[in-house]
Parts: sequence; structure tokens; C-alpha cells
Amino acid sequence: MKIIPLALGLMLLVPPALAVEPPAAIDGTSESSFRLSHARVVGQLSPDDRYRLALAELVMLSKYHCLEPKPSPNDDFVVRVLGGQVDLASCRRELHGMTFADVMTRAYPDEAQGPPGQ
Repeated sequence: MKIIPLALGLMLLVPPALAVEPPAAIDGTSESSFRLSHARVVGQLSPDDRYRLALAELVMLSKYHCLEPKPSPNDDFVVRVLGGQVDLASCRRELHGMTFADVMTRAYPDEAQGPPGQ
């Protein structure tokens, strides 16, 4: 019974920052690992950050010319409004090892430096 108070005491000593899950990184070694790890990265984000990531990926990856279109969806609205969709797996090597912060920094390098004068 003395073990339980000891274990509880040790748990209280662990700083809360250590309990936070580290940012997930994208694994581009295979298509299946890419899809799982990308979903893990997206799953750690707020809805707003998910949207920001999707846009940043398009901005960043457009420089590499690796994006391939997905087969046309049955929904004509997506094609008319968005022009279709792309398959990020075609750029899995370019995204390998990157976290959300890495993608944001690569897509918007000027914003990573902060406003002028700071």
C-alpha cells in the first residue's frame, strides 16, 4: 500500500510539459507510413491549424513540382470550384521528417523571422 502514494508522488513531480505528446513528424519512407504519419500530424492540430497546414503544404510543394492530381471525384462541385484535388503522397519524400512547424517555416520563410524591427 505504500507503493501507491509513492507512485502518485512521482507522477506529481513530473512537469506537465513532459506529459505533452511531442509533435508528430511525417514518415515518407513508404506510402502507407506516409498516410499514417500524416494523419497523426493532422490529428494533433486544431481545426484552424489543419486548414493552415493544408494550404502551407500546397504552397511549399508547388516549388518542387511533385504534386499529382487525384482521380476526378464524382462531385463536380469540387472540380468546378477547386479545380480538383492533389495527392500529397506523390510528394512524400519532400515531406519526410517534417512537423507542422517545419512545413509552416518552409512555406512561409519570411514569417518565421518575425516582423521587421524585432
